[in-house]
Amino acid sequence: MTRKDITKEELYDLYYNKNMSYLQLSREFGCSISLICKRFKRYGFEPSKNIRTLSKEGKKNPAWISGTIKRHGYVYVKNRTHPFCNAEGYVPEHRLVMEKKLGRHLTQEEIVHHLDFSRTNNNEDNLYLFENKSKHIEYHHLLHNLVGGILNGN
Repeated sequence: MTRKDITKEELYDLYYNKNMSYLQLSREFGCSISLICKRFKRYGFEPSKNIRTLSKEGKKNPAWISGTIKRHGYVYVKNRTHPFCNAEGYVPEHRLVMEKKLGRHLTQEEIVHHLDFSRTNNNEDNLYLFENKSKHIEYHHLLHNLVGGILNGN
């Protein structure tokens, strides 16, 4: 399948006027659902509250198995309308928890850290937000040096 250019006007018409779902749009344009999500964000579109579109999500979909998956020790939640969902429509749960706590979407640069190092403990009290990867790595180096110093008696 050859990928078509996704123009703002065509995307708007197909989604808002013809009520196509993200999956249908991805098939129409020959691309991933993730790319459709990114175009929505780029063009400033809000996800529709159209019942027909939403009725195919989650438990209402006959192919629904579960709303979460685990990858690399992290819990991912199905959320196709999230601006940073992956190609399969999943978002890391710890990022969703932090977004709810802050009342906004996280930027792609922001890193959510698990204070107890358990990648599945997504309690908001166990999560800390770093502004970027550099600050997160800096924290881990500091922690490593502190623990190393204590173990070595320094």
